[in-house]
Amino acid sequence: MSTDRCVKWNGEALNFFESADDNSLELTFVVSHEAESQTGEGFAEFVNSINSERIKRKLKKITILDCSYLYRHRIPEFAQHSDISIPSIWFLNNQNYIQKIKCDVEMKFWAEQINSNTFEHWHKRIMINFIGDKNGNGIIQDFKDATEKEVTLFISKGKGTFSNCLDFLLEEYAHACAFLKNTIIVYPKELLSNNMDK
Repeated sequence: MSTDRCVKWNGEALNFFESADDNSLELTFVVSHEAESQTGEGFAEFVNSINSERIKRKLKKITILDCSYLYRHRIPEFAQHSDISIPSIWFLNNQNYIQKIKCDVEMKFWAEQINSNTFEHWHKRIMINFIGDKNGNGIIQDFKDATEKEVTLFISKGKGTFSNCLDFLLEEYAHACAFLKNTIIVYPKELLSNNMDK
């Protein structure tokens, strides 16, 4: 599969690239296992876009974060990706496109990042925001309600049980707070960003 098409950046993204100095941007591309825009032809379009002279000259580095291990909450076989030497389905399907990227590329892995004190700190904070501490204090009701609404949406699409979808989202939020707060993220959906600083 091959394509010459490019991503259709919105105006905000184009302005961002245009205003950046040459060789100054370090982007983090978060690979979501189920996002069509991030695999196969969709990923090829992204690679074509960042390889275009208009964008490429602005880039210093791209970090690809393979979050396959996060999906163990819904796809039990993905627990094998606790071992980062086992290539993910995403990587196997897209390694030829990765090799075509014309700036420095670094691969990072979900399993490595959540096995850290930084993640543990944020995961505890997120859990307190959601269920409270041992005395039931610290719950942020807006955050709890928004998370439960998102879980219900996942379930309605047949993507798991309440429990495993909840574990998935809370881990995802903790990871975002731990590692992505001050990062330029290329990602296919919105995060619950209003709650990240609480």
